Amino acid sequence: MAAGNTIDDAARQYYKTQVAEGVDRFFQDRRPDCPWCGSVSIGKVFHSRDVLQAKPGTFILDRCRECGHIFQNPQLNIDGLNFYYRNSSDLVGTKGVDLLVMLARGCLRRRALMVQPYAAPRKWLDVGASYGHFCRVARQLWPNTTFDGVDIDDGILVAQRRGWIDKAYQGMFHDLAPTLPERYDMVSMHQYLEHTIDPRRELQLAAQVLNPGGHVLIEVPDPECPPARLFGKYWYAWTQPQHLHMFPLDNLKEALTSAGFTIKAVERRSDVRLDFSAAARILLFMELGPKPGRAWAPRPATPIDHARRIAALALGGLAIPACVFLDQTLGRLLLGNRNAYRVLAAKSP
Repeated sequence: MAAGNTIDDAARQYYKTQVAEGVDRFFQDRRPDCPWCGSVSIGKVFHSRDVLQAKPGTFILDRCRECGHIFQNPQLNIDGLNFYYRNSSDLVGTKGVDLLVMLARGCLRRRALMVQPYAAPRKWLDVGASYGHFCRVARQLWPNTTFDGVDIDDGILVAQRRGWIDKAYQGMFHDLAPTLPERYDMVSMHQYLEHTIDPRRELQLAAQVLNPGGHVLIEVPDPECPPARLFGKYWYAWTQPQHLHMFPLDNLKEALTSAGFTIKAVERRSDVRLDFSAAARILLFMELGPKPGRAWAPRPATPIDHARRIAALALGGLAIPACVFLDQTLGRLLLGNRNAYRVLAAKSP
């Protein structure tokens, strides 16, 4: 039997066992209050399926009526995160990631350029560094800077082998941070904080690894942006079930201040425009026609499943190019020029 088939069979058996035991065990208890401000005035925003892999389960996002914080409720536990992240990097693979990042190269450069007026980092830690593409681009601006990266995925080891980062830490930032007190003068967290169970703690850990006067650079999706309102649960940046928290800008600024930082700069913009095309992908390939025969499907594929997939592919062949055109042309006029924001803040000396 070929190695690939062995891997497929092992994955299918793993998911068969896990799904048979039920996915409710992957969630914490539903909480009655906001994890950000503690208010009990919360309400449901929407419920969603797994929009990345179509694994079984339903995910609910609630919003706090007091502070506006949006959070998954009930939230996945550690076992749940392991289950829903498992095989997610197989969706595109290393070459696919490289292609996607090449299209977003301007975004990576603008992230790095935001730092230039405020700091000249010597030691930089990129948290959630993945395959190291951001560090590769940032090194062009700071060729003498040491770039290290941390991520739970194997991509971080690929980044080190390529020479795009100097040192790879594979694991969780909250486990690593206590071993690196005041070692860095720059910490970046791009599209990372929304994945974490306790974002306030992550900010405190960033302060812990920074030298006095060091900076943290954060980029997160903007839940207050026009695309979030227009597309509802089909806005790609909700990314259920992986995004556990979504922060209004003022909330993140307050949390940074509470963690001992001073806000230096804020940018709200759309560097990567995927709003129309990603919404179409979710609607067609996750709702209408998810891939039949996937290892985690709750039952064997039926002729109807295959027919729905064929219909989704046919519609996608027409709709996706049109939506890409909208993203790149009319998107800015229709939706405004923002779907994410960045904050640069300095640790108190």
